[in-house]
Amino acid sequence: MLTRLSALLPINTRGMWVGTFHGLCNRLLRAHHRDAGLPQTFQILDTADQLSAIKRLLKAAGIDDDKFPRAMSSGSSTVPKSRGCGPMMSMRTMRTGVA
Repeated sequence: MLTRLSALLPINTRGMWVGTFHGLCNRLLRAHHRDAGLPQTFQILDTADQLSAIKRLLKAAGIDDDKFPRAMSSGSSTVPKSRGCGPMMSMRTMRTGVA
């Protein structure tokens, strides 16, 4: 990507941060993890890793993942996150149906 950009621009691109949106955001978070409230060793999970983590959490919480197929979709955490619910509140909601 940097090579293509160098060929297009009449300026020196050495030292430029060039990448995809997600790649640049990852780089910023790595550089400023403390400001973001993240541990230095934070991880960003891809879809397969997310589903695997959800399955492990459901199993650890004693929740049958067959009864909650919605929890297996990658968007299942969007609503709780937008309401400020943490993972424990989300698990309690799944178990009891009450937030």
